[in-house]
Amino acid sequence: MNQRLDFFDLPRCRKMQQYEALRAYHYEQCSVEEAAARGGYTPGSFRNLLTRFKKQPKFEFFWPHPTPSTPTPKPENPRVARILELRRQGGTITEIQTILNEEGIGASVGYIQNIFTQEGIRRLPPRRTRLQSPRTIADRRQLDLSPRTFRTDFAGLFLFAFDLVRMNVDEILDEVQMPGTRMIPALSGVLSLLALKLSGIGRPSQVMAEPLDQGLALFTGLNVIPKKSTLTEYSIEVDPAFAAPLMHRWYHAATNIAEIIGGGQSIDLDFHTMGIKPYLRSILSPSAAADNVES
Repeated sequence: MNQRLDFFDLPRCRKMQQYEALRAYHYEQCSVEEAAARGGYTPGSFRNLLTRFKKQPKFEFFWPHPTPSTPTPKPENPRVARILELRRQGGTITEIQTILNEEGIGASVGYIQNIFTQEGIRRLPPRRTRLQSPRTIADRRQLDLSPRTFRTDFAGLFLFAFDLVRMNVDEILDEVQMPGTRMIPALSGVLSLLALKLSGIGRPSQVMAEPLDQGLALFTGLNVIPKKSTLTEYSIEVDPAFAAPLMHRWYHAATNIAEIIGGGQSIDLDFHTMGIKPYLRSILSPSAAADNVES
């Protein structure tokens, strides 16, 4: 009981001492000396307190409202900014890591995933869903030729562009009357198949993420290359009657190009799956192959 009385009788809190001294002076009409003694002040210090209280005679003088602190903006991390930029372009975690390593920045998969978690970035939909998006439908009329910069894995294709122009491939296809549509002309269809062949992608059915590559699409003259079902249909179901005149004109144009840039010789190798029959093994045995080469 005595401890509770002492708490109110002898305030130890600085704000309570100020309150008791000022209340004694203003409310109880005590003298400066008495009020100063009530709060544990000297008369001179109490007069300074009176001066400050006159400038702000409000409740906030004793218990001021906390001023909200302005957070100091953190300097932008170039690596984080680059990761977010690549994500906005549709890059997956693996693709982003590969690009960062090529640029000499470097980042682990876990680091990139943590950045996505901090920024509230959701996972990308499955790639098949993205490829089926209306935005990826091949259409020559949607080709964007505005100046821009982009990354591509198929830059080497453009080394062949000059020779294809000199061969007048578009005129060859017109003469043969190769089939095409308004969205995918014959030239774009043939260039799509040729681009995959030149890039080492042997069959249209092996096309996976390539339709997303802007460089490959630009080479074919489309906004994106056709999906694999379209390429397969175009390569298989086109009437064989077009093949002979197309090949005749193609080889003739290629020969003229070879004479311009300097003659040379080439050899075509065609590999077949070897069966289990002894007859096939005897024909394709190393000794038989050597005899054929020597002859």
